[in-house]
Amino acid sequence: MYYLPEQFKKLDEAHALTDSLQDLAPKLYETLNAARADLLDRYPSDLFWDNQNNANMPRLINQRCARIWNDESWVLSDKCGYLHLREGSSGLRAILRRVDPVTGKLPKTNATKASRAYYMQATCKGAGALKRVSQDDLFAPDGKVSPDLSDTKLILAWQEADKAISVTAYRPLDVMPYAYAGPAKKYDFSLDLLDKPVEVKDFTPIEDNDDNLLPNLVFDDASENENIEIRTEQ
Repeated sequence: MYYLPEQFKKLDEAHALTDSLQDLAPKLYETLNAARADLLDRYPSDLFWDNQNNANMPRLINQRCARIWNDESWVLSDKCGYLHLREGSSGLRAILRRVDPVTGKLPKTNATKASRAYYMQATCKGAGALKRVSQDDLFAPDGKVSPDLSDTKLILAWQEADKAISVTAYRPLDVMPYAYAGPAKKYDFSLDLLDKPVEVKDFTPIEDNDDNLLPNLVFDDASENENIEIRTEQ
């Protein structure tokens, strides 16, 4: 997202994230619904037992999302085959994760440094603390600047309820070790992505209390690796 210099001076990280996520939400919902419909229509459900099919579908939907993703503002950040996104203007990164339908919890980080790094973040920066993206940004509209959010990494947690998809974005704080089964972990920012825009008003970083908890995470897929950068094919 781009802002006039006067707006940028008053911008805090939470509002910047909200603006970026509201820009992402329509395309994300469109892609998720299309990927889910593709799989339900084409997936050979008779190949495995029902419990195996239920376990396979989240992974396949995630991979299908990555395959059909097409957006100019948000691009795939790697070639791992899963929906790992980066906002072109700010460098903000986000990865898609399925909420476990049985436990209602999120996937764990994988056993890679890149995945664990998603949790190693400080609290959201306040107004005046954000840095601008380099001034030589050729895609910036005249007179506007973008905040540098390249150090911020979000988890887009999606789930199904009454055959409808919903997504909540989390900005976690604590590292979640592989195979972790301990107490809930903390996040600093969360936002339900809805069809109608949701505004953050009077945002205050969450204090160290019971309201600042990310659910225990469950294992997702250990083959994901974000170290594979996308390179323009020659």
